[in-house]
Formats: sequence, structure tokens, C-alpha cells
Amino acid sequence: MEKIITKIQNNKTINSFKDAANSLAFLNIALAISILLMKKFNIGIDLKLVYEISMVFMGALMLYLFVNKRLEHKRESLKIAVIFVSFLNLIPFLNKPESLPAYPIIASFLSLIPMVIANWLNENLIKPKDSSPTAAIDYLNQILPILVTFIVGSFSIYMLSQKLYVILDIYISIVKLFSTYPAVILLIIMICGFWYNGLHGVTVISSVMRPFWFQMALYNAYFFITDQPIFFIGSEIFFQWFIWLGGSGATLGLSFSLKYLARSKEFQDLGEKSHRSSLHNINEAIIFGVPISQNKYFKIPFFLTPIVLSSIGYAMIYFGVIPGFSLVSPWVLPIPLGAYISSGLSLKVLIISIGMIMISWVIYYPFFRKYDQILLKKRCDD
Repeated sequence: MEKIITKIQNNKTINSFKDAANSLAFLNIALAISILLMKKFNIGIDLKLVYEISMVFMGALMLYLFVNKRLEHKRESLKIAVIFVSFLNLIPFLNKPESLPAYPIIASFLSLIPMVIANWLNENLIKPKDSSPTAAIDYLNQILPILVTFIVGSFSIYMLSQKLYVILDIYISIVKLFSTYPAVILLIIMICGFWYNGLHGVTVISSVMRPFWFQMALYNAYFFITDQPIFFIGSEIFFQWFIWLGGSGATLGLSFSLKYLARSKEFQDLGEKSHRSSLHNINEAIIFGVPISQNKYFKIPFFLTPIVLSSIGYAMIYFGVIPGFSLVSPWVLPIPLGAYISSGLSLKVLIISIGMIMISWVIYYPFFRKYDQILLKKRCDD
């Protein structure tokens, strides 16, 4: 397992895409909040058009960041050629504007085709012979990879134009699969499992899930603008505001117990140090300070709490009791505020998020109390 994780984390393509998506995270948040304000105050702008244009620019930026990172040590003219021809994949999407939220991700993946070709050609240059003019050979070595890149890129544009609807249906079905309830539960188990064994679970899983989560966020914002129910329930935003309350394992309820109910000095000290961070969804101090990692006393609530919260939240969104999470907001916000913004200012979601914190506290409390008594007895015995 460790070898697989290392291989994933060291994969250049995965890391290039993850870095590109992370670089656009703040832009995506700013765009989402701007859309929320413009929609709520009804300022008379065509938000659908604004978002579609934004997706074009998002795609261009994503391509630049992805290709630039993936071809980090290649010459600039080759990078520019790959970016340029990959950007032209936009053409088929313009005939189907509602598909533009998929453009940044699909264009980035399709850029791998001319990228591989250009990379191979760049590494298999024409070797000059004794009688060959060096300047001519150098010129051909410069132009041929770019020319072939354009030919290959043009072919991918043609194929995309012919099969866009089929490709989108397959692609959206795959993305949808990762937002289903079983997928959410599986991801929770995997992420918590990595944390329990001393690894940063979110970092490991997000390396693979980043393209899918990023795509879900782009589409859900589009559905918010067009007043449609969200299509991807189990998005990263759902994880952030209904599952990872206070951080992985939904330890916010536990942090309240550590802060206000602890009797042992160890837990009292930890509560003072970790509570403020937990309010901003940072809980490494709790995971490794309690500790939860490799601690049999906290294994059950660490897995059970996010599973219970996700089940309640998913069901409420699925059956239309509350709206889903459509907009990205800063993950460091306290839970009720972040949930309120990401749901499009839904008071129902605000109230439910407070209830989720209470559920987290209820599940963790018996295990907290038992372990607190163990620490207190141990100190008395010493």
C-alpha cells in the first residue's frame, strides 16, 4: 500500500493537475462569492453568460498551468504550441454552452495527447550528418515537433466535434459515480483509514480525486446560476461542510469536550491548544495529540461520526429537504458560516450544520469521557 501511495504522490501528471487546480482555488472561490452576491442582489447581469465566459478563461488558465508544469523542462515554443492547440478544443463546446463547465478539465486531459507526441519528438531530434548545415537541422528540430503537435491537436478537435455528446455523457457519468452515496462512504473509510495509520488521508485521496471534485464544483455552481438542483451531491464542498466538521473525522464535537469538559491535565492542555484551530477545520493537533491515530479507544467514533453525518446530509439533499452545496467558499471558515455561504445562503443548511456539530459531540462524548478517566486515573496512580 505504501508503494502505491508513493507512486501516486510522485506521478507527474497527477501532481501537475493537482497543482493547477490548487493554483485556481482562490480564483474559483472569488468567482463563486461574486456569483452569489450578483444573484442575491439581482443586479441585472446575465450570470449564465458571465459564468460561461469564465469557464473559457478558466480553461485557458488551467491549460497554461497544467502544460507548463507537465512540460517543466521543455522549451517554451513547444509549451506554447501544446497550450494553443489544446485551447482550440474549445470550439466544439461553443456549440453547446451548457457543457462549458466541463471544458477546463476535458481540455486539460486532451492536452496529454499532443503533449506526449511533442515530448517524444523533442527527445528524438534529427541528428545532423557531417555534410548537413547545422542551422537547417536546428530549424527543423524546432518546427517539426510543433507542426506534428498541431496536426495531432487538429485531429483531436475534429473527433471531439463529432463525438462531444457521447464523450460528455461518458465523462459526466464517471464524475457522477464519484459523488454517489457509496462513493462518499468509501472515501470516508479510506481517508479516515489513512489518518488512523498516521498518514494525511485528505492529501493522499485528493491527489486522485482532485479532477473529479474540481469538476463537480464547476458544474454545481452552474446549476446554482440556472436555478437547477445540484447534480453532484457528494462533492468536496459537501465533505467540507457536512462531513469534515473541524477536520477529518468530524472532530469538532470532540474539540468542545476537550476544551470545556476535560478533567485530565493532558486533555485540558490539548483543548486549550487545539480548540481555535478546530473552529477553522484544522485538527492535526487532535489527531496526533489525543491521539486518535493508532488509538483503539477513538477508532470507532473517528470512522462512525463522518459516516453518520454524511448519511444524514446526503439523504436531506437527495430528498430535497435542503439545497445542496453549489459554491466553493474558504475552507477555514467556521462550519455554520461556510455551510451557509456554500449553500447559497440557505438558513435551513445553517441550522442543520449546527445540528451536525451536536451529533459530532454526542457520538464522541462517551469515548472521550472513558479515555479522559483513563488519563486521570493514570496521573493519580503516578
